[in-house]
Amino acid sequence: MTDKLPDRIPVLIVGGGPVGLGLAADLGWRGIDCLLVEQGDGTIYHPRANTVNSRTMEFCDGTIYHRAPIP
Repeated sequence: MTDKLPDRIPVLIVGGGPVGLGLAADLGWRGIDCLLVEQGDGTIYHPRANTVNSRTMEFCDGTIYHRAPIP
């Protein structure tokens, strides 16, 4: 990883939770550059999401997780 940030960032996403990660993945799939920043250092001692409920599965069913990759 580089320490130098780009001069311009089209989209800045603050927070690496489910929404931030999903948004970053969706924007990347669409070819839109983005930068995701997270407060933590990357070390996880306990899982933050230990269940996936039916609404979450409905969301994932109609989004990037079932799209074909861009050629």
